[in-house]
Amino acid sequence: LGDEYLWFYGAGSVHKGLDILLDLFSQNQNYKLNIVGNVDYETDFMQIYKDEMNNLPNIKYHGFIDPLSDQFKQIIQRCFAFIAPSCSESTSTAAVTCLNIGLYPIYSIDNGLTVPEGTGYLLENCSQDEILKAVKLVSSYSEGQIKDEVKTIRSFITKRHSRENFSIE
Repeated sequence: LGDEYLWFYGAGSVHKGLDILLDLFSQNQNYKLNIVGNVDYETDFMQIYKDEMNNLPNIKYHGFIDPLSDQFKQIIQRCFAFIAPSCSESTSTAAVTCLNIGLYPIYSIDNGLTVPEGTGYLLENCSQDEILKAVKLVSSYSEGQIKDEVKTIRSFITKRHSRENFSIE
């Protein structure tokens, strides 16, 4: 398992909590954050967070990357969890992708995700304090605990988000 975290979304950086994560990880440089998404076109955001996005050793901005690419796979190999503090989604395709590839979820209910009881870390308010608490706790889990929860989640997600289920609904 890697020891890094992933933020993986499309448009709407503030809407999807990247500002909160940048503030948090810039103050807690013992944790590493990989940012994958097309944030470049959000010029105001990039201007405000240019130092955090470009100059901190624990935060790496990768830009848009195809999730089927070798580059994305290399990033995922360093990560064991994704953080998804969105304030509003129907069902986040990015979050479902992260679950399908085996990353541990730290997520808000507003991602439209359902995972089995007792798995993942559900954020209640997405405050910096709450996310830091989650990061510290999840970082302390044993590799076995992470693997067991991820296995349970992946089994659930692959059934729930299959082509067959989508065609039924």
